[in-house]
Amino acid sequence: MKALIVEDEVMAANMLARTLTGNFPDIEVVGITDSVRGTVEWLGSHASPDVIFMDVELSDGECFEIFRQVQVKSQ
Repeated sequence: MKALIVEDEVMAANMLARTLTGNFPDIEVVGITDSVRGTVEWLGSHASPDVIFMDVELSDGECFEIFRQVQVKSQ
């Protein structure tokens, strides 16, 4: 399972990545982004991850803005 982490606090993002990969060997963290803009750009240039872990409050807005800019496809 491929996972994207959206978190603007570096320590929190790294801790979540370590927790996921350390406890769930079938999860691969394919990216970490830290903003709405960065996440929209990442999603536009990479294959869709299976799951996205998002912080609500990011440095440039709320994560919900990402869903206004990117179409989410169900698998």
